[in-house]
Amino acid sequence: MHNFINGKNIKYDLNIKVNRSIYMEFYKKYSAIFFALLAIFLTICFLGLENLNFQNTKWLYKIADVSNSQNGWIFFKNDIWHFPLGKNPNYGLDIATSIVFSDSIPLFAFLFKIFKSFLPENFQYFSFWIFLCFFLQSYLAFLIIYKKTNNLFYSFLSSLLFILSPIFLYRLGGNLSLAGQWLILLGYYIYFFANKNKSNYFWTILLILSTLVHLYFTAMLFVIYGFFILQTFLSTKKINKIIVNYSFTIISVLIFMYIFGYFETEFMGSVSRGYGVFGLDILGIFDPQHSTDDLNWSFFLKNIEGTTGEGFNYLGLGIIILLFFIILIFFAEVIKNKKFFNLFLKKNIFFLFIVILLTSWAITTKIHFGGKEILNIPIPNYILGALSIFGATGRFFWPVYYLIIIFSLFYLYENLNKKLLSFFY
Repeated sequence: MHNFINGKNIKYDLNIKVNRSIYMEFYKKYSAIFFALLAIFLTICFLGLENLNFQNTKWLYKIADVSNSQNGWIFFKNDIWHFPLGKNPNYGLDIATSIVFSDSIPLFAFLFKIFKSFLPENFQYFSFWIFLCFFLQSYLAFLIIYKKTNNLFYSFLSSLLFILSPIFLYRLGGNLSLAGQWLILLGYYIYFFANKNKSNYFWTILLILSTLVHLYFTAMLFVIYGFFILQTFLSTKKINKIIVNYSFTIISVLIFMYIFGYFETEFMGSVSRGYGVFGLDILGIFDPQHSTDDLNWSFFLKNIEGTTGEGFNYLGLGIIILLFFIILIFFAEVIKNKKFFNLFLKKNIFFLFIVILLTSWAITTKIHFGGKEILNIPIPNYILGALSIFGATGRFFWPVYYLIIIFSLFYLYENLNKKLLSFFY
């Protein structure tokens, strides 16, 4: 009798596992559809149903940066094709350069201009862009976590953190091209999981694609790609192949930047006065509010006076708490196993370099703490001029921001209780 009951239990457990496996395969196969539907729902919540209409442009003119994007697109659409392709001579006097400088998302501007004869006069594609950002931000985050954990439910919950990230939603509400932060996630996906023999082609395509969204993403991704190349060299020792691959990528990106119209402006015209002003405050990840903005992203943390919107990198209270527990778990492991720290450092050394370089670039040589300048390191004018091409340096913390979330989620999963893991699965 006892064996019979045990036999029934075993059979019952097997049936549960088989059924669960079937459900998991179904959800994995159709996960993209699920995230597309989620993105539609979020876009409707974010914009309102009436603003999904591609002919409704009223909402675009309520925000200065977004209205500039729409105006740049309208002038570009109604003009003839030029070469370079992005040339937009009718758009103002001082800014009559290229569609790539009006934050109009050149990727869509080029695409829809091909069909301009079939488009209504007041056509806009920014509502579709918002949908695409919601979709790719959540789906790529899901894929990154799922590839590491092979746990659908945990990956789905994790993906929500990325679409609720304050830096993502903040840009989605004001500067739409900078909401394309899924490009950073795609870069990490290639870094973590792409076939090593084909990864350089993927990086080249991604870097070219990033120039069709915003040049800041191109600069961020080049940093990550540079360390990927260095890691590849140290593992393969094939210096000739590395030089060929890196040269091919740089030359390809520069050629397409020329075609897209990035060199329609003079070098001095691209220098910004924002370097050192729009950087990241050392406490920036704990700052829930831009000083001149009424919107506070936290019920518990207060605004740090003296910070700027470009330096806004608030992690969110949930991630801050998660990071706190991850640090506690990490140091507990270090105390428990003295070799743990060296092994961890050796395994993740290149990501540490990415963090150090991009965080330093984001903070700049004018270091602020709690909204006050505490150190100003003088640098030669020619170096300052080169660095000032990217004046809004606080944005360069974004890859670090997402790396913090990704590694925290990886590390949390690895240290979860087995019973809890079985629940997630």
